[in-house]
Amino acid sequence: MCGIAARAINDGDGPGFVWLVAVAEGTFREYAGQSRSIEVATGALAAGETAEVRVSAPSWIRRPLVFRVLLVLAAEDRQDVSRALAGIDTMSIDALDRLTGQFMDLGLDVRTVRHRVLPRA
Repeated sequence: MCGIAARAINDGDGPGFVWLVAVAEGTFREYAGQSRSIEVATGALAAGETAEVRVSAPSWIRRPLVFRVLLVLAAEDRQDVSRALAGIDTMSIDALDRLTGQFMDLGLDVRTVRHRVLPRA
């Protein structure tokens, strides 16, 4: 089974602040006791700088798995975003969807990608 890597590059002229999250979600949670594989990169990015996260699927996975990448961009650090993402490792899929919508409602630049992986038989 593979994993996922995501990279955010500031190709603008000035600095920005990024929250980049990669998380494995899906039916494997029933085996994993509600835990998920997750990696978060947070911080200021100067023009040309890069943030990267990598998440591997559990080696014992036998059911479909969805990897989600969430990117939130702002002009500066926002404690409300950091606090909201602090509990992401225990959020349900629906709660994470709602949180993504709330970030958009705040006028933040938000990107999300979900990729489904089917394990080999």
